[in-house]
Amino acid sequence: MKNNIQNSFESGSFYYDDFTEIQSLTGARLMSFFEQNFSKKSNNFTRAIDLGCGTGEFSKKVLKKVPINELLLLDFSKNMLKISKKKINKKIKVSNVNFDTFNNFENFDLVYSNMSLHWSNNIEVLIKKIFLKLKSNAVFFFSFPNDESFKELKKIYETNNKVYNLNLLPVHKNILDLFDIDLCEIKDEEVNFSKAYDTPLHFLKELKLIGAGASKNLKRNSI
Repeated sequence: MKNNIQNSFESGSFYYDDFTEIQSLTGARLMSFFEQNFSKKSNNFTRAIDLGCGTGEFSKKVLKKVPINELLLLDFSKNMLKISKKKINKKIKVSNVNFDTFNNFENFDLVYSNMSLHWSNNIEVLIKKIFLKLKSNAVFFFSFPNDESFKELKKIYETNNKVYNLNLLPVHKNILDLFDIDLCEIKDEEVNFSKAYDTPLHFLKELKLIGAGASKNLKRNSI
């Protein structure tokens, strides 16, 4: 299953930046959210890691606002990492691994991810691991599409008695419940972004083009 997703993003890396308006909007909002809540601590963040960095667009935003001395970009797509290295005009490290298998989160002051963690084999297990390994005063901030996404598509296919088999997405409340409020400060928000398509098929073709159309299910995606 993971190889299927990995291969999909390897191919999609060449077109990714051309069709990721929602990811870009989400990244801008996530960066703004970070500045509103943690800007006073920015000088404390010297070592950072980007989980599922993609083509490096979000790390570019972070580097403009936070004086990071050491940045590790992590992605299981070699092509994505190649694009990131060319795009970010700073000395960085890259690691071609699956973030589910990464463990050394205690080495970083700042752990972040934009629209990637939902590709985890088990996002709740991954987030728990990160939370438990973070050192004191570290910040972990991230975005993900939740289960409220793609409602219009669901309605269309349910109305027409079609089989609906997009990947299941995390539930916002379930993610919040993973954190121990006695051990950390939690801030969150839910934001709606939208993009118009002529037909559902245009949307699904775009997902496939950028690599995000791969199915996490063992069954073939019937759409």
